[in-house]
Amino acid sequence: GRYVKITSQVTGKSVYAKHTDFGPAKRCIAQGVIIDVTPTVFKALGHKLSEGKVLVTVEPVVDHYLGKQS
Repeated sequence: GRYVKITSQVTGKSVYAKHTDFGPAKRCIAQGVIIDVTPTVFKALGHKLSEGKVLVTVEPVVDHYLGKQS
């Protein structure tokens, strides 16, 4: 899987995480969900699990040593 940088648009906190699957269920995508994260990542972004969904940006992480995406 590739690594991505996930940033909360609410708290401004960022987390680097490994992207291991192909995303949320189709019903969630229709509701605007772009990525599922673990509870650990969600909390690291500065959110409480009770918040459910939050606005984030997701960016690919580029391996600067090899000049390739990881």
